[in-house]
Amino acid sequence: MKLICLIMLFTLFSCLKPQEVKDKAHVINSMAATLDKQYPGVPSVSFTNLTNDSQLVDLRTAAERNISTLPKAISKEDYEANYESYKNKQIVGFDTLGQRSIVWVSEQRAYGIEAYNLHGGILAWAHAGGKFITPSGEETKTVHVYAQAWDMLPEGFEAITE
Repeated sequence: MKLICLIMLFTLFSCLKPQEVKDKAHVINSMAATLDKQYPGVPSVSFTNLTNDSQLVDLRTAAERNISTLPKAISKEDYEANYESYKNKQIVGFDTLGQRSIVWVSEQRAYGIEAYNLHGGILAWAHAGGKFITPSGEETKTVHVYAQAWDMLPEGFEAITE
């Protein structure tokens, strides 16, 4: 059932023409809320609830992360190789909107790890004025958004989809 709903969610989102959407932040929040309903046992956390004890885990592909990521975020691979060192951290997984990360967070919670999903992913982060950095640590407004249909970034950002 969850898979069917996620496919329907992606199909619906794919039908949208991002450049024609007037209130992108509202659409992002609605899509994230739909994911939350599909995974009621997986808590989401807003960017406003992140603390110094939060460890962001970027669950996007290396190709996506090589464009940009969130400050202080680590890759899934880095987290999994050193998960013991993050025992006392609030683990927060993220991706473009939350479809991939909510599944990963659910798996982590099944292992007894107190993990959370970043509500709305990098799209909500961008709309909230969050910063992005390149792999070398420079601030950027270029963000990989997975696919053209997910280009719901605010004005002033450049979306990469390849």
